[in-house]
Amino acid sequence: DAIRVLQQQLAAAQEVSTKNRISERNCIDLVRKLLETDRVKLVHTSNGKEWLTPEQLDREIRDALASNGGRLSIMELPNEVGVDANHCEARVELMRKRDATLSRVHGDLLSAQYLQGIVQEIEEGLEEAGCLSVSELSTRYSLPADYVRSSVLPELSASERNVVKQNTVHTSAYAARVHAKVRGALRGCTRPVVVAQLAQRHRLDPEFTLAAVQTCIHDGCVQGRLQGSTFTPRCYSDGQAERADDFFKSNGYLPLALAKEVGVTLKEWAATPGREGVLLGAAFLSRDLVETALSPISEALACDSWADVRPLLPAALGATEVRDFLQHLVAARRLPPDAVVFDYAVVSQEFLRSVAKSFEPDALAASEGAVATSRGALETAGGEGDDVGAKRKGKRGGQVSKKSGRGDDSGLFVIDAHIFHDTLADRFPEIPGDMCDELFPHVQPLLATMLREARECERSSLHSRHRANFEQAESLVQQRFEALALGLRALEATGLRGSALYPYLLRETVAVPLNHLLSVRWEEETGAVVEVTTANRKRYLKELIAKQGTAKTDNLSRLLSLLQSCKEEKDAQKDPKESKTPRSRRIRR
Repeated sequence: DAIRVLQQQLAAAQEVSTKNRISERNCIDLVRKLLETDRVKLVHTSNGKEWLTPEQLDREIRDALASNGGRLSIMELPNEVGVDANHCEARVELMRKRDATLSRVHGDLLSAQYLQGIVQEIEEGLEEAGCLSVSELSTRYSLPADYVRSSVLPELSASERNVVKQNTVHTSAYAARVHAKVRGALRGCTRPVVVAQLAQRHRLDPEFTLAAVQTCIHDGCVQGRLQGSTFTPRCYSDGQAERADDFFKSNGYLPLALAKEVGVTLKEWAATPGREGVLLGAAFLSRDLVETALSPISEALACDSWADVRPLLPAALGATEVRDFLQHLVAARRLPPDAVVFDYAVVSQEFLRSVAKSFEPDALAASEGAVATSRGALETAGGEGDDVGAKRKGKRGGQVSKKSGRGDDSGLFVIDAHIFHDTLADRFPEIPGDMCDELFPHVQPLLATMLREARECERSSLHSRHRANFEQAESLVQQRFEALALGLRALEATGLRGSALYPYLLRETVAVPLNHLLSVRWEEETGAVVEVTTANRKRYLKELIAKQGTAKTDNLSRLLSLLQSCKEEKDAQKDPKESKTPRSRRIRR
């Protein structure tokens, strides 16, 4: 019994609680004290009656995310877990760093569960549609396109049935269907078709359609070629090539415009084996057409004439093709070396010389007029400077002689372009007007050369005549000088120096050489042949002095003064009152 009592007492003692009961206020104070001393970390709820540990808050956030299908807006978390938004955002960032399956997109928290659900929905959509675009997926799920490409499409590419591109995702069965549709459409084409129009007509994606066209051409299941975004079937190209061949056989040339129209490249078409001819910039000429055009050109050049190439080529060819054709003949050395090529004509050198020869009289007359005008102006300038000192007069006289002399080339006259054009149209009416402008710069050098040769010939003739005149004057002066010397000795020996025989001797021996020398000097200066007599020699001497200066005509002036003094003495001897004055004057001289 005693043992039972003890057992009952023990059981009663065990049932008594050992905890000390404290109030709710004391509990709140204890928790705050622990928070202040950083003994624990707790998050206060929005109702102010509870605290949550960070781990418990993370669990509640995950539960809320799972209950919303794996996608939850962060702005809705405070209502779901009953915690302030700042604490929710802070815990979400920590959870994302620890768990890579969580992601935040535009204020939404997404889990791997949500991504798997999206992937499954997309796969189901692919089974129905066959192809989905990234933009469509982005709009459907309200996700950025970059996020779809980086996070969603890689999950889809894990399946062998799906084919992921940059902007689309499709199944292999869809690609096969598109390829079959495109192959059938291309095989039914008989004319060029734009790939974009083909895709729109059959409700296909343009990128898939273009890739399918390239694959069909590469595999050889479709005959044709793709230029840019246009597919041209082989049957159409063959038909157009036959059209180009027929035109070439009929006309002997193929223009670039027709080649583009039929869809062939002129350079590749010309390089086809068996085609011989000349490829110009905008046309291909057959060899027969080239030879046909070259024959009259060669004949005209052989006849020292000219040839217009435009009538020799097809009328459809423009000025550019004609110019290219002539340049080809020059490069291929099919023209004579001295032939002159214009834009549309070929001219021989002999024809240019004949044109220049026809203008030689006009140019020579104009040149002579220009020389005469220049000489007159220079003579006027030289005469005005005669009153200055002897040194300056001599210098200016030399300049006038150099510029106005017949040995200077400055008088070569270049004919005016308008005069040349008008005269050439009158003398050669068969030459087109625009060709006259091209002939002008080629005729000018030939005309200048002809004038220079004529001037040289004139100089040579003038020099020979001057030399003959000089030799004649030299012989005449030598003869008269000997007669003068013998006459003076005889007068001195006989003592008749002061008689009337002395003026007579001077007049007979000096007057004729003086007249001849004045005539020679005048011809050298002006080119005109004049007869100098006793009556006009004083006038010619004055003009020579004005033209050449006093220094160069000093000897002639002395001779004329001597003859005039002799005449005055003769006249004085006839007057008995003044008979002594001339004698005394003679003695002094």
